[in-house]
Amino acid sequence: IGVDFFIVENENNQKIGQVRFEKNNKNSAYINVNLNPDFFGKGLGSKIIKNATEYFMNKHSEIKGITAEILDSNIVSQKAFKKADYKFHKYAFLKNKKMAIFKFTKTQ
Repeated sequence: IGVDFFIVENENNQKIGQVRFEKNNKNSAYINVNLNPDFFGKGLGSKIIKNATEYFMNKHSEIKGITAEILDSNIVSQKAFKKADYKFHKYAFLKNKKMAIFKFTKTQ
């Protein structure tokens, strides 16, 4: 079990965001994404998610699926994950908060 952490910068070395993957067993992982508020509304979230996911899965061929847990109220993040080819899986309550669970699988 391990963690991969990426910092995303633009050509001017401005931090756009960060992506963290945490393996939860030998063939699956969780993704966590934080975008710099200065870059909200520019369509970068889905590109960052998609590129980081592809890179991570190519680097770790044993990983077959990635899970994202997104607050139900965070519609913008849900749209970004959908656009990055993550599929809605189910709703769940984590720490008394309603979460939308999205999954990416290698077969997509």
